[in-house]
Amino acid sequence: MSESKRYLVAGLLVFLIILLNPLYYELIGYNNSYDDELADQALTLPSEDLNKKSFPLKEPAALENKTTKSQISAISDQSLEIITPLYRALLSNSSGGSLELFSILEQDGLGQMKYLGQIEDSGEYNEETPVQLILNNDDNLSCKPCIYDPENNLYFNKAFQLQSVSINGRQSQNDSNQKITINLELNDSASVVFRYALETGQAIIKTTAFYGKNYLINHNYELEGLESAEVAWMGGLSPVEKKEYDDNPNTLVYYSQSGDRDYTSAINENEKLSRVVVQEKYPIDWVALRNKYFITSLISRSHADYIVYSGENVDYANRSFTPMFNFGLGYKNPSNIQTSMYIGPLEIDQVNKSNASLSTAMDFGWGPMKYIGMAILYFVKKIHHLFGLNYGLVLILFACLMRLITGPLTKKSFQSTQKMQLLQPEIKKLQEKYKKDSARMQKETMALYQKHGANPLGGCLPMLIQMPVLISLFQVFRYTIEFRNEPFFLWISDLSQPDVVFNLPFYIPLYGDGVAILPLVMGASLIMTMKISSATMDPAQKPMMYIMNIFFIVLFNTFPSGLNLYYTTYNFLNYFQQKKIKQNSFSKK
Repeated sequence: MSESKRYLVAGLLVFLIILLNPLYYELIGYNNSYDDELADQALTLPSEDLNKKSFPLKEPAALENKTTKSQISAISDQSLEIITPLYRALLSNSSGGSLELFSILEQDGLGQMKYLGQIEDSGEYNEETPVQLILNNDDNLSCKPCIYDPENNLYFNKAFQLQSVSINGRQSQNDSNQKITINLELNDSASVVFRYALETGQAIIKTTAFYGKNYLINHNYELEGLESAEVAWMGGLSPVEKKEYDDNPNTLVYYSQSGDRDYTSAINENEKLSRVVVQEKYPIDWVALRNKYFITSLISRSHADYIVYSGENVDYANRSFTPMFNFGLGYKNPSNIQTSMYIGPLEIDQVNKSNASLSTAMDFGWGPMKYIGMAILYFVKKIHHLFGLNYGLVLILFACLMRLITGPLTKKSFQSTQKMQLLQPEIKKLQEKYKKDSARMQKETMALYQKHGANPLGGCLPMLIQMPVLISLFQVFRYTIEFRNEPFFLWISDLSQPDVVFNLPFYIPLYGDGVAILPLVMGASLIMTMKISSATMDPAQKPMMYIMNIFFIVLFNTFPSGLNLYYTTYNFLNYFQQKKIKQNSFSKK
């Protein structure tokens, strides 16, 4: 296969990946329609009109009357502030401890805040503010989480009475202060008990446990007098990224049954997702809402019977729209419900502390790509922590390692390509001589290849090996929180974003609305490599190779700068290797 054809095939493969991306997402369950299987799943509850049992997103019924945000504030006369090395949480006594604020305070090894960036009330993005995950808007129900009675469409989000506060197993004195602050060190834990008295004389008792060493919050509900109940999270997850296109398409509900993960499609600007009930086919693991880098989840510790979710778009700051999903775990004939909640960063070491399969909510790719992506992430994290290197330097080292692995293959590929180019005159003679006998022409051509040790497919092998790694790298750098806001040097301020140096006043399809530097440098490395490999190529074929290089520059302009840094380094190492191989081959020739 000639060099120009190899580049053409590579370009077509990349283009097909882009075109078939929607089909791929549909194949793995990411689509905007609900098929018959989903309709079958919605038969968990009694079949009377499910819309009557839908999550009311505006002024829902709360016991006898409707509870608005202002009314909740009036009756929520006590709050708790939990401060740990990882986060600061503010809870009202509505719903027995509903989260009103959750700011991430986790620090890196240098004592710097790891997760910064938040949209202010003014709509401006503040890059110095710690990430805050609670979405505060006019539809706030103080139900994060709360108990919902689907039989009577009642949210138990009124004020609960604080019963006790225990720290490290020792009960603290219960006072009537409007605000109680609990400071937890790394190995500390706290337990808070709330109680709500029903009109029937029965009660709901909720015990919540917090830990200083992780983002896990345990909830235990003792219920009396309810035939069914749901542990519900109402009010979505706050957008925390600077660009809307980083938040909106990545805000999705995920759920897992026996380790088999599934998720909803994104909702468009004017779209509303009515209540969906997922029937239990296998033991339910968890249900969660995540955006690009953060997640809030409900993990089933006792046997949950079904999963529910719904969603719509709301007004937030000055954004065009903000997706808001609600979700929950449903229980039939409940008396004691045990759930855990992980709320925090989608960082694999922290997520794994949940003792659930919650890490499957992280996007490492599909099929074998997932394991390649996990291996890549493990390697870069290990090198980063062992040597304290910047992630940009780690990527350069990783590119060098990949060159060591693929170097022998690249050498054979280059030598095979050179042989194929040198044999082109002989091949043309055979084509002319046996143009009326295709079988004989093919036989003589293969004999010619065998005589000179040439392989027409030899030039494609390193490319085929690189493609899975490249696709996995794209997933890792685009969706892994380790690279969020991680700078390298000079203009590369965020390895998870394109290294744009200036923005265009218009949008160019495929290219984007900004000009990045690394794709241009990478394009230069491709052109330099092309000049070496195409020295003996037919001049008529060279324009196609230039077109393909320009295509790659355009395509990679919107890719994360970490990926472009890796690929640029890899290509320059490839250039120097091919240059050395060519020098040696000419000296031997």
